[in-house]
Amino acid sequence: MTYRPAELIAGESPTYQSAGGVIVVADAVLLEYRPNDRKVYPDCWDIPGGHLHPGEPPERALVRELHEELGIEVEKVALCTVQDDCEPKSGRLYRHYNYVVRSFRGEVVAREEQTLRWWPIEEALASNSLNPIATFVLRVCVAENWLDGL
Repeated sequence: MTYRPAELIAGESPTYQSAGGVIVVADAVLLEYRPNDRKVYPDCWDIPGGHLHPGEPPERALVRELHEELGIEVEKVALCTVQDDCEPKSGRLYRHYNYVVRSFRGEVVAREEQTLRWWPIEEALASNSLNPIATFVLRVCVAENWLDGL
């Protein structure tokens, strides 16, 4: 697991938390588009996931979010990065828990009318439209060979 702290002012700590999942099938990663009207990281592609409910463990939040948004049943995950971040548009301080989804059941379906796309991993990493949090997560996954065999 890789931890990346944000450049926070002394004494600050993240108020918001999210969990995201890197889902890879046949050397392509699933990304969802965040429209321009989003409060956090608008107008970019990102890994699927969402906010934690108060007191909810990050892994449980990820399983819940991927079921709600994509209709899949997550069977196995591995925590790969934890990142603290000051989101540029909102100024909100976040802690992002990012996982590699090792296995899941079901077909990926856009259950919340979101735009989904399977990207070749190298194409995603080269894109200027990828959320910087997702870029970091994918780079760590590739460098650590965490996506091999998926």
